[in-house]
Amino acid sequence: MLPWIATSTIITKHAGDCPEFYDLEFFLSKSEVNEAVLRIQNACKSVKKCYSPKIPDIAVDEDEKSFEAADEKKEKTHGGHYDDQGLAALVCHHDVPLFLGNVDTPGEQQKYTVMLLDCVTSNLPEAATIAVLYDIGCYDIFAPALTEQLLFVTSAMHAYGHQWACQLVYNPWFRSSLGLTDGEGIEHFWSCIQKLIGIT
Repeated sequence: MLPWIATSTIITKHAGDCPEFYDLEFFLSKSEVNEAVLRIQNACKSVKKCYSPKIPDIAVDEDEKSFEAADEKKEKTHGGHYDDQGLAALVCHHDVPLFLGNVDTPGEQQKYTVMLLDCVTSNLPEAATIAVLYDIGCYDIFAPALTEQLLFVTSAMHAYGHQWACQLVYNPWFRSSLGLTDGEGIEHFWSCIQKLIGIT
């Protein structure tokens, strides 16, 4: 399983108090996203796991400084009077969207990624290996059994924004069993729905 995750800015005006007349089966509910927030907060308070870093700390520090997506305070657009400020999506290896979420906060916050991964993993066998092609890995948030299933890699084109040491470890083209997967399926999905995406 090779899910791609990303968010994009799509400004939509919420219908307000209008009654819902359809079920958003493939959209994350607000309560599911809030569950992820609590889990992330608890993970931040817990004792950090000991691990041997695959790349030098200096490369990680440089990567953190260079990515706007990781900045939860960065607003690409002024959400002002809009309830939803964007869309988070998880697509499969064939670029088919599996789960979506309304982004109602600035930045690509971890809570959307955590919840999207929870949704997909709850529908897969426990023995499945899941290669997650995303810029930001969040191992400490998931249960140890799930962490063993996850293989975090960076999509091929986004890898070039990372330090060389990071590229060598996390570029999908340098990882065994991923073949020529580029991880850009989410970009194909955004391209298909581009008329819905506001220019930022």
